[in-house]
Amino acid sequence: MLLIFLFAVLWGGITALIMCAPYGYYPLFISLLIISIAAYFISNKFFKKPSRYMCLLSIAIFLLFYSLCSYIIFKPSNYYFHDVTNLTKNKKAIIFYCEGEMEKYTPYYANHYYENVPVIFKPFYMLKLKRIYSSIGINTKNKDLLAVAADTKNSLLNYKPYYFYIAFKGYSPDIKDSVNSAITDGCSEIVFVNYTHNQEIKDIISKEIPIEILSSKGINFKFSESVYLNDKFANTFVTKIINMPFKWDGILLLDNETRTSNLIKNELINLGYSTSQIVITTDIDNAMKSFRELNAKNILYVNLLESGNGIKSEITIPESFEKYSSEFKITGIKHWGYDKNYVKAVIDVILKTEE
Repeated sequence: MLLIFLFAVLWGGITALIMCAPYGYYPLFISLLIISIAAYFISNKFFKKPSRYMCLLSIAIFLLFYSLCSYIIFKPSNYYFHDVTNLTKNKKAIIFYCEGEMEKYTPYYANHYYENVPVIFKPFYMLKLKRIYSSIGINTKNKDLLAVAADTKNSLLNYKPYYFYIAFKGYSPDIKDSVNSAITDGCSEIVFVNYTHNQEIKDIISKEIPIEILSSKGINFKFSESVYLNDKFANTFVTKIINMPFKWDGILLLDNETRTSNLIKNELINLGYSTSQIVITTDIDNAMKSFRELNAKNILYVNLLESGNGIKSEITIPESFEKYSSEFKITGIKHWGYDKNYVKAVIDVILKTEE
């Protein structure tokens, strides 16, 4: 009786590991699974056949240890901030906060994609994510973000000797690493520059950083508005669209109704597009239905949601358009990419925060 329970424990853990681990670990874990199954059938000859009750209990034990192993894999690590003892007045840090992605599949950072998924289902999502990463090889989203951050840093040095750090949501260095570095360097003021589509990051960062505790020890925190809301950001996309070879029958601004998406739409209307030709929505199916009713054939979609060349912009969103490829000619500005005007927009929001 005890033996079957031990095998259930082993199989539960190995199953979760196989589903979550990178492909390079498969030979080890699959070999262990095959050996344990063979050992079970060999040992089963010497023991009484388990009852139905024991089988059901074994399944429950299997699921329990499968879930426990999944929890251990994706459990956030404990993090301790350095003691705030060497702060220097007027020493300021800029933390460039952006939505990075892991370059190769690893379970720890993969949890960023599915942090709100119940732990029992996460291994199934990891299987899907591993297939995506095996098809793209190296994820290059961070390349564009690092380029904007580097140019921002160089531009800032023309104003003041700021301490500059980058923090990725979903990769390393994360926000904890960057704040700890700023504290170690003695910065008494930390400005978070919001280079994400999310228009409010204070709540997100407050879940990661003990803002109130650190503030009580003398650190002043500031949060910029999203660079996405800056006029220079919106004008960059208008310029990209009007500089393309020809005028489109329909333009989908893949975004919610925001000040930025509406500004882009209004500027395009001023440049000759009609209101019906420009759709702002995250619902691709409804947008394509609108273009079909308009009898539009050449469609441009502009992804305002993704800051770089990541999983959604390269895989998920293009796949959503594939079923319309026989009916429409579809071209995409798949993500923000890099543009020198983004750097100007970042400088604008930093200076505004400093006022």
